[in-house]
Amino acid sequence: MRKRLKNAILLGATVIFMGTSVALADNVNWDNVYKGAYDAVVVAKKTRKQTDINTARVAIRKMTPLWMKGFVGEFSKQVDVIQQEIFVRFYQILYENGDPKRPKSTLTQAEIDEARFYINAFKGDISNELYVKTWSSAVDTYQQKHINSMVAMAEKAKTSKNIKDAYAAYAILDDLAHAVYNPGLVEYAVQYRNTIYDIIGSISKNSLEAIKFMDKLDTMDIFELTPTQQVNLKEEIRMMKILANELDEDLKAALLDRIAFCESNM
Repeated sequence: MRKRLKNAILLGATVIFMGTSVALADNVNWDNVYKGAYDAVVVAKKTRKQTDINTARVAIRKMTPLWMKGFVGEFSKQVDVIQQEIFVRFYQILYENGDPKRPKSTLTQAEIDEARFYINAFKGDISNELYVKTWSSAVDTYQQKHINSMVAMAEKAKTSKNIKDAYAAYAILDDLAHAVYNPGLVEYAVQYRNTIYDIIGSISKNSLEAIKFMDKLDTMDIFELTPTQQVNLKEEIRMMKILANELDEDLKAALLDRIAFCESNM
C-alpha cells in the first residue's frame, strides 16, 4: 500500500488508491488524508493564491505518520515554489528591486495597503508567523513615516505660505484618507482635513475652493444624482475649469483630472 502510494505521487498520478487498499490506523483513513493534501496542492498550484497555499499547508500537516514523510516533503516542496513567487511580489513592495538588503525609504498608502493585504494572507499559515511579525513592524514604520511627512509638510506650509507646500500636505492627507486596512487612520485623516483646509485657505482662497470641490467629487455618487443635481454639478464643473487657470500647476492638474473622471461617468 505504502509503496503504491509513493509510486503514485512520484509519477504525478491523479488517482488515489481506494477500496481494499484503504489504510486505516487509529480510525484515520490515510487514503483520504493523502487525497485531501493532494487535491489541496493541485488547487494551490492552479490558483497560486495565498489562501489556497494556507489550505494546502494545513492538509499536508495532517499527514503525520512517519511512513508519509516522503509525501509531506514532496507536497511541501511544490507548495514552497508557489509561496516563493508570492514572497517575491511582496518583496517588490518593501525593497528596491525586491532586494531585502535594500529597504525602500518610503511607501505610498497604496503600497502600504498592498503590503498589509499580503501580510494578512500570510497570517493564515503558522509557518509564516515569525516573518509576519517582522513584516508587520516594518509596514507600521512606513505608515508612521507617511503620517509624519504629512504633518511636517503642513507645518512647513504654515511658515512658508507656499501653496505648493500646502497642496503637498493635502495630497499626502488625501492618500492617508484612502487607507484600506486602517480605519483609525482614515478617521485621523478626516479630522486633520480641517487643519489642512485652514492652512490652504490662509494662502489661497481659490486653492481651498478647488480642493473642497475635489473632496466633494470624491464622496459623491454620480449615478445617484437627480437630473437637477446633474445640471448643478455641470455648472460647478464649468466654473472650476475657469478657476483652474488661477491655480498652482500641480493643483490645477489634479483638479482637471478629477473633473475629467467625473465627466466620463456622467
